[in-house]
Amino acid sequence: MTVDLTEKIKNCPVCLKNRPSQQPEPLRSHEISPLPWPKVGTDILHKNRRNYLVTIDHYSKWPEFIITLSGQN
Repeated sequence: MTVDLTEKIKNCPVCLKNRPSQQPEPLRSHEISPLPWPKVGTDILHKNRRNYLVTIDHYSKWPEFIITLSGQN
């Protein structure tokens, strides 16, 4: 049944017309370090009219937040 629904959605003109124009990138796995902090992820977070630089340790999932001075020199 799942295969039938998947095929129907793939060929449905309304579904094709209204699908998101940019398809999400497939998830990729990565190696987890045996020690904290050699591999981190970073992103910018905007909340309550402030920008934060967010860094997360891949090993422990520990987040660090730094308020940025966005738009100021």
